[in-house]
Amino acid sequence: MSMLARLTVSTDDRLLSVVRAFGREVASAVGLSDAEGRRLAGAVDEVVRFVRGRAYPGDPTGMIEVTLEPAERGIRVAVHDWGRPLTSAEGPAELAQLGATVEDLRLINLGRDGKRLSFVWPTRHAVEVAAGGTDAVPPSAATADATEIAVRDAGPEDAEPIAQLLYENYALSYLHPDFYRPRWLREELLAGRVVSSVAVHGDEIVGHDALMRAPDAVVAETGVAVVAPAYRGLGIFGRLGEHTLARARATGVHALYGRAVTMHPYSQRAELALGYRETALCLGAYPGRVTMRGITSTIPAERRTALMVSFLPLRRDARSAALPKRYRERLLDTYAALGLPAPTPSQAGAPAPRRIAVARDRAEGTAVLTVGGWDDALATEVITAIRTLVAEHVDVIYADLDLEAIADPDGAVEAMRAQGFSYAGLWLHGPGGHDHLQLQRLNTTEVELDAIATASPAGQALVRYVLADLERVAHPARSHQRSSHERFSRRTQTGTRSPPSAR
Repeated sequence: MSMLARLTVSTDDRLLSVVRAFGREVASAVGLSDAEGRRLAGAVDEVVRFVRGRAYPGDPTGMIEVTLEPAERGIRVAVHDWGRPLTSAEGPAELAQLGATVEDLRLINLGRDGKRLSFVWPTRHAVEVAAGGTDAVPPSAATADATEIAVRDAGPEDAEPIAQLLYENYALSYLHPDFYRPRWLREELLAGRVVSSVAVHGDEIVGHDALMRAPDAVVAETGVAVVAPAYRGLGIFGRLGEHTLARARATGVHALYGRAVTMHPYSQRAELALGYRETALCLGAYPGRVTMRGITSTIPAERRTALMVSFLPLRRDARSAALPKRYRERLLDTYAALGLPAPTPSQAGAPAPRRIAVARDRAEGTAVLTVGGWDDALATEVITAIRTLVAEHVDVIYADLDLEAIADPDGAVEAMRAQGFSYAGLWLHGPGGHDHLQLQRLNTTEVELDAIATASPAGQALVRYVLADLERVAHPARSHQRSSHERFSRRTQTGTRSPPSAR
């Protein structure tokens, strides 16, 4: 997560010293020298004076908000005010003078929400930010009006600008690598397999969101949501999400899902605002660190990171699923959070498209084992498949148990736990339209389990539940001792004692 500092002050002359001190303290916090700290403080002071003089001429009661955060090649500075609008003639001429010493200079008018002047103040020494982003940002001066930032359907001609936008923000680290290939993206847009929405300012694509639907699937994935750094905080993520949601409803899909990185909570927040709810936490789902311009991660690059899976049902039909006793309450809570009725089990188990299926993603080092039934013969097949994947050095195996096809899932769950699988979560509308219980087995120790950022109390509760179940599977004896100790503590706290035969 990035280091971000924000200061709000009035335009009273006596507070300019506070602004300068703010600049020096942020410079010190990100590791700049005293000399560079003084330079940064002077630059911030100069820009605040510039904004104050034009937005609040002669008014000591105006409000200015200053935000500083690390960025490629320096410190990103944003100065927000709610004062007098700048005319189109006045803005660019004045900004051009500032553009001689800073980079990526933009003035964005926000209507009744004021306006924001942002730029990157270059430093002589490197600032610790997420690695991998391009820092080739040419000096520029631009103005934008929030009403001029349009959100529209993307066409095949937008494929290359979308790929470039993704690279400029994530380098080559994003978890949908095909989007870096303009020719592939153009073909997918033409075929309708990818439905993209873009935010456009003038001729520049400054935001993107995609809807991806597999053949014959009744759900679609939303993702590849990215907004250019200078345009963040303007509500573009929300506008893109709403546009994509409207297009999804028109296609008739039953639900949408997203897989959000857990190095930061921003994309999770955007999904929650649209009504998505967390259903699964896939530990170690992505190899290495996803990097993003302006966002610093403390996760070592060699460690695998988790993905938070969230669903948004577009239809509230009754569900059919047999819930295992071990995870029943957790699964019922998830259905309730999604606004879905508690499922009822099918009598004999609905047939699954395939009894056993294995899908490998060799680039990501993961595999998904789908189990569409359970008996002694299938149990033997499942164990053989697991051993094969382990021998292939697959880092993470996910096991999806079909809760509609498996009439009595308790035996399957316990057998999978004996093979090292623990809880990941609920997956709606899997193969055959059936709901699945997703389990996971980690075959590597290079998995980040501590720095998992979430955006809601429900997400935090899911993280705790998943990690606790992982611990119980990995160390059953230790977990049993802890549970016994907790039960004994509760008894003694209530003034009761266990009988001698139990001690």
